[in-house]
Amino acid sequence: MKKLINVLIVTVLFSGCVAEKETGSNNRVTAVEGAGAYLAENGFQTEMNIQETVERPAQGDTENASIIEPNIELGYYRDGYAFIQRPQLNRAGLANPASLKEISDRLSEDDRNQVRMIRIDNGENITSLEGAELFPVLESLYIYDSNIKTLNDMKEGHYRISTLYIGSMVLEDISDIVLFENLSTLGLLNAVLLRDFPDISHLEMLSGLSLSGAENMNFNALADKLPAGIGNITLSFCKIESLNDVAELFFKSTRLYLSGNLINEIDFDMDYGNLLFIYLAGNPVAEKFPESSVRNESGVRFDVGPFEDNW
Repeated sequence: MKKLINVLIVTVLFSGCVAEKETGSNNRVTAVEGAGAYLAENGFQTEMNIQETVERPAQGDTENASIIEPNIELGYYRDGYAFIQRPQLNRAGLANPASLKEISDRLSEDDRNQVRMIRIDNGENITSLEGAELFPVLESLYIYDSNIKTLNDMKEGHYRISTLYIGSMVLEDISDIVLFENLSTLGLLNAVLLRDFPDISHLEMLSGLSLSGAENMNFNALADKLPAGIGNITLSFCKIESLNDVAELFFKSTRLYLSGNLINEIDFDMDYGNLLFIYLAGNPVAEKFPESSVRNESGVRFDVGPFEDNW
């Protein structure tokens, strides 16, 4: 009987090697695995301990899918605040994650339930926020250089996020942002296709808004859709040509960051509403300032100091 098993194993091993040579190594089943499967299917008992080959299965291949072992080690601030950023992703081999779910799959349940901040710098493979609901205490989410087109594929659980930064040149629909009632900081960066902005005047906790790189937005029309009392509004690199193009925002914010735009003149006698500070470095008008900072008669400070990317 043992001789028969040995003959069968050798035969299947040989067949497996030939099959692998012909089909290549992608999504392969090793010859040893094939031998064990053959013997089991034909009623032979064997003491062979076949070790599973850990490979990413072909798309749609669930039969040969391998179990993913947790391999992301969380980072911690001194207060115990758990986070995932570039170093944690790089060490886990996820420099370019495909989704938030893929990150979740690389965490133990205990670690997943601790994560309060995720920052993804290389987000080109990410097309949605799907998977954010898998992190029960997630508060801050940053995804830069992504290919997210819409924020309208939300699932319950996203909306508790208080800080959201999305960098995407293809973002064009953010209708569901109205559901993020806990938002205190919102950044939509490089959104060159974004034209329509929903009414978020009910988001009373919002204290910071960045739309840097949003070149096609009507910012005066936007003002009516924002809550009052936003501390900081950043509109860097938006091709703004005049302070008149953002004049309605003077009554919504106290600090306005306009670096890297095309502003060439300043009317110091304008009604600056609630504004206390305007940052104008990187604009043509900066070359006309005798000093890096001046104030008008109503006390508004115009600063053209060292250039900064206020993103």
